[in-house]
Amino acid sequence: MHKRISVLFILLIFIQPLAYSQYPVVYNGLPSFNGEYHSPPNHIFEDNIYASNIKFKEAIDFNGATFNGEIALFNNTFFRRTDLNYSTFKKRVAFVQTNFIDNAFFVLSDFQYNTYFDGCNFLGTAVFSRSAFYNKIHISGVVFMSNAYFNKCTFFSDVDFSQSVFLQPVFFTGAKTTDSANLAFNAAILPDSMFFNNMPHLKGEIDLIDANFNDKENPTNLILYNTDLSHLKLDYIHFKACLIDSLTLENQTYRFTLENKENVFEQLLANFKTNGQTLSYELCDIDYQQLNWQNSWAAFLPCIPYYWNRFGYKKGLIFFWTFIFLALFTSINYKALDYLNENIYPMSMIPPSSGIRNPFRRFWYSFVYTSTIFFRLTLKIENINFQRILGTIYLITIYTLGIICLAYMAGYVLQK
Repeated sequence: MHKRISVLFILLIFIQPLAYSQYPVVYNGLPSFNGEYHSPPNHIFEDNIYASNIKFKEAIDFNGATFNGEIALFNNTFFRRTDLNYSTFKKRVAFVQTNFIDNAFFVLSDFQYNTYFDGCNFLGTAVFSRSAFYNKIHISGVVFMSNAYFNKCTFFSDVDFSQSVFLQPVFFTGAKTTDSANLAFNAAILPDSMFFNNMPHLKGEIDLIDANFNDKENPTNLILYNTDLSHLKLDYIHFKACLIDSLTLENQTYRFTLENKENVFEQLLANFKTNGQTLSYELCDIDYQQLNWQNSWAAFLPCIPYYWNRFGYKKGLIFFWTFIFLALFTSINYKALDYLNENIYPMSMIPPSSGIRNPFRRFWYSFVYTSTIFFRLTLKIENINFQRILGTIYLITIYTLGIICLAYMAGYVLQK
């Protein structure tokens, strides 16, 4: 028959001699605990609690507990669910090099002094939502193998995520920071997605720019709706704005409009401009212009300005397109050279192709015919046979594209 053992009972078994002494409660290298541990409701722990090298093989429940002393847990392993919801920690809390094999919950808890999770491994979901951290919190060198939730947390002091590894999305939806609370991700390995939405009361700085990007192939998608982005340090090389339409968390659905999406880009552009991040500004503006195109009357067409010259940021692409057009029309004209020269727009210097046996010479004359039309500023109207409607349209298409390319090339040269 399964037997539930309360924390209070464990105290009596293992540390009864210390229970009423001036010394802290100490668990060091005790045997593995195989029972479930349930703290009495709203129990108050007055003493310091130290524990190391213990394997907790069943669920742990400290919901609603108040810890008036320090907690220092080193190199312990929790194999089943760990619950520390609605708890109050009035002194230093240290979960150092601790393994949480199952889900760990620290919801609606108050951490009133320095908090340490250095070197921990969260194999299950880590949930800190709605908790308040009144002093510094150290989460450095931590591995989050599942989702990590800090939704609607309040940070009154700095949070150190340095050298931590996030293998799944991390959520800060609705979190708040004070002026003295900065979130730093120095040398951290970031996940594919990070949620910083609905944070209008963001006052401290969120520093993402010094994360570890060495082994990361794709940029991290950031969900940034309804957040003050002036406090974010990031670039648009390793990060991208993710334009989801809705998000459901904790039975609450957030819906995002086109205006929300435009606001994200406008704030990011202002951020990059203020910090002199030219390349990030360019990449962000390109995404913004693509969003505008997708929501315009021309949305059914490919995004022509993007492919043409990246919305003006890659003016040198005009030489690529000039080459493409010349190659395309020369290839077409290779087959239709006699027809064009005799029936659409004659050029006296182009001989009949029937008399040209060498294919390279025929290709040369096709190129000359094409480039002469493509790079001309004017066509001789009297030479055009307007009775050949399709041929005339084809001729005017070559000429018009040539004029456009000449104009863009002139602009490129003048800009240089």
